[in-house]
Amino acid sequence: MTKLRFFAPFLTAILCVMSLYAANADRLPWAQTIYAFPVAIATSLIFMLLFALHPRTARSMPLIATVFTAATLLFYMITPYAAIPLMIIPLVVVIWKKPNTKVIEIPLTILLIVAVMVSSGQAVFANLNSGTTVQPVTTIADTGIQPNIYFIVTDRMPSIDAMKESGIDTGEFVSGMRDLGFYVKENQMSADTYRYNMKQKVNSTRTMRYFASVLNFNRDIPLLISSKDCRNLIQNPKIINYLHANGWSFTNIASWFAETAGIKADITYKYPVPSLIERMYRDELSIAFWDRTIYRGLNFRKWEGSGITGNLERGRVEWQTSEILAVTGTNQFIMAHILMPHEPFVFTAAGEPQTNNKLSKPELYLSQIRYAETFILNLAKELREKDPTAFIIFQSDEGMCYPKPRELNKDLTLTQWNGVMTAWYIPGRNPLDLPGLKHTEILQYIMNELLP
Repeated sequence: MTKLRFFAPFLTAILCVMSLYAANADRLPWAQTIYAFPVAIATSLIFMLLFALHPRTARSMPLIATVFTAATLLFYMITPYAAIPLMIIPLVVVIWKKPNTKVIEIPLTILLIVAVMVSSGQAVFANLNSGTTVQPVTTIADTGIQPNIYFIVTDRMPSIDAMKESGIDTGEFVSGMRDLGFYVKENQMSADTYRYNMKQKVNSTRTMRYFASVLNFNRDIPLLISSKDCRNLIQNPKIINYLHANGWSFTNIASWFAETAGIKADITYKYPVPSLIERMYRDELSIAFWDRTIYRGLNFRKWEGSGITGNLERGRVEWQTSEILAVTGTNQFIMAHILMPHEPFVFTAAGEPQTNNKLSKPELYLSQIRYAETFILNLAKELREKDPTAFIIFQSDEGMCYPKPRELNKDLTLTQWNGVMTAWYIPGRNPLDLPGLKHTEILQYIMNELLP
């Protein structure tokens, strides 16, 4: 039984990763743990070896290594102010008092075994219940030539009115889009009733509820919908049958967001990540894992010049843009969910790599919004030139939000929180206002305009 205590550091490392995965197992594959588990286990092994070699800590090595492993892997989750004392205080006590820690280590190890088993069970159960409803196979109808539809969602891009309230000059953007024949809805508001300070538990994000609604023709998505049901609506949407019945195929130019990347489209393009270092940071679980650990403080994300995550996300936006512009032919519905100006804040207002670490979250966000204006306007120009008969829709999934720290959201007005950017181009029509339409109804309305 006493030898069991030597497993405590390893169990702690496994639990730190498993608990993170279990919380997202209904939507993320097991493969996303491929980098987190080895790093976590290696961390515990290093601490075990380090404290086993020193005579003053060897006797209490399992306990000290367990504490250091937990504090290291949860460094930014529990905050450095708590993590550092958590490591120093037990270490000092062990060195100077030399207590018999077996009485703590054995029950702690048993508790960790139970915790790992529970987390593993939760992950397995979530995976077993995460199967998506299979979309009925539908043949694309031969209805002749149909113009392409570009549906481009820029994540957390605020409305014109919201940008004005945030001190952003929208004049050049709005006039430029209108010169291209776009209608720009300046005061479009999301219909989502969620607020950052709501007390009730909400299982899905505003982004998830938006896509579940808009891709199912304005389906009502309650705040209490389960993550599983919301994801099923996104990945198996009614829009696919509608498109196929009217002669279109569905092309998805995917972001790293698991829900929209998993849509059962006819063709899905995913960003090719070339290097090992980039692969370590490309998926959601890896990003969340690094953000929790002390390794974030070792500047892992500042490799390759201005930052590995920065280069990766800028590269993804550039890749999505090139894929959108590479579309040829007709009869295609092209969707691109572009995670910008959503964090990570990797662009300056001028579109250069963001390297100013002294800027606050709001300053970084507003700077990236300013670049997003330029990005949308330039992409609109290129699409109009390349595909003059295409229907083009730019929308945002949600209004402004500061996820870290969430306290920043209390300063947002209702317009900033719910104001969403929306602009569309219908070939052969004067700029068309769609008064009274909800945010999630516009796509359906514009697609109906294509039918005879």
